[in-house]
Amino acid sequence: MSDEDLLQRIKCLYASIKMLQEFDIGKFPAKITQNERMRAIFQDFSGGASKEDFHNNTIIAIHNLANFRDHIKKWARESGKDPARVEEIFEGSLALKLIQDLSDKDKHAYPKRDGGYSKKDPTIRDLRKSFRMKTGAEKGSKVSMTFNSDGSPHLTGNGTGLVITTGDVIDKDSKRIGDLLEIELDAVLAWESLLNEWEISSNPQTSF
Repeated sequence: MSDEDLLQRIKCLYASIKMLQEFDIGKFPAKITQNERMRAIFQDFSGGASKEDFHNNTIIAIHNLANFRDHIKKWARESGKDPARVEEIFEGSLALKLIQDLSDKDKHAYPKRDGGYSKKDPTIRDLRKSFRMKTGAEKGSKVSMTFNSDGSPHLTGNGTGLVITTGDVIDKDSKRIGDLLEIELDAVLAWESLLNEWEISSNPQTSF
């Protein structure tokens, strides 16, 4: 695998994660119903996307994260790097193991008897689009959302808000393991640690 091929894989990985996060909340105006007696605002942040759209985007991201393991291992063997280091990063990351198990389950349509790499036999439940606000790191940071007269959402404060595609990841006993998007982002960070170690740019806009 050439440097160019690996760079393309990195770009695809970031592009698939980007599909799960939208920071321009103006793309999600609320629906306004008004008559002589009342005015109602309805907002679900789906943006007209269907559950099938949520599922497809999520599966693309999961497969890109999981498949990156084999691609960077192949690149390592052909570029004088130790492919065993890829496995060390993988074994040290619960997020990567969960992503691999979710990818394998989607690919093969059945769970592994031993619970997979994570030993938790993970499954995604309640896949959804939702709005998430986050305050800044500084003390006293605040963020809130209101709606303009045309139904467009408006943030105030010094925090951030974004529309995300996420779900709950549960184990074989239906116990919640964590938030799907957070697990995906942790998996990205795990691969980034290896890219940084090998001095490979993790910026999809640049080359090695």
